[in-house]
Parts: sequence; C-alpha cells; structure tokens
Amino acid sequence: MNQQVKKILVVDDYPNWRDLLQHVLEGEGYVVQVAVSHLEAITKLEKEKFDVVILDMRLVDAETYNVQGMDLLKRLKKKAPNTGAVILTGYPDLSQKEKAIGQYGADAYLSKSPEGKDNSGIDNFDIDAFSDLVASLTQD
Repeated sequence: MNQQVKKILVVDDYPNWRDLLQHVLEGEGYVVQVAVSHLEAITKLEKEKFDVVILDMRLVDAETYNVQGMDLLKRLKKKAPNTGAVILTGYPDLSQKEKAIGQYGADAYLSKSPEGKDNSGIDNFDIDAFSDLVASLTQD
C-alpha cells in the first residue's frame, strides 16, 4: 500500500520554535516547510496544499506591525477547510482560544509554556502530545 507523505507548514517568527517544530515533525516522517512571516506564509499557502499548518498567534513582519496568526487561520480555512490547523501562542488567552477553535475552525490552541495547563485551562506545550495531535490530524 502506497502511503503519501504528509506536508506540514510551520509559521513562526521565532527561529528556535521553527527549528524545534521542524526537527520534531521531520523526525516523525513529515515533509516540513517553514515560513517566518505573514507574507511568506500567504505565498506558500497560495502555491501549495498542506495537510496541517502550525501557526504562531502573533507574527511580527518586517513592516513592524503585528499580524495575528488568526488572520492566516481565517484565510487557510476559507481556502482549504479540511486542512488541520494548530495555533501556538506565547500569550494564551481563553477568549482567543474560543475564537480560534469555535469561530475560525482551529483544531487546537496551545500555549508555548511548558507542559500542563495554565490557570485559564489552556493546554501548555507538550512535545509528545503535540506529535500525537499532528498524527491525528494527518490520518486519512
């Protein structure tokens, strides 16, 4: 049986997070592309189809303004509603989580803080749970 390799786009302006996520996901057998800015992510999303997109909530472009990953999420779900989407954030907020999942269709909203849950009930980043989440989003 020929199983197609799954493609993932990681969008984050912090090199350490991009590198970590790319390393983990490639180690799991995925083809991973990265985007460092809102504009680069839009370009990649227009040209290619991805199975899962990992979006940093707050992106800082060269134009010196903050562009929310939520904007990319809305664009992604409008163009490719079946693509898995995970929001990562260093600034967890329950109302943003509800908006990302309930209104815009994200599959998960994770804090970049270490394992566990923060006091608002948002899941913190756990590399094993993250890998399991991506695996569940890439199953046919």
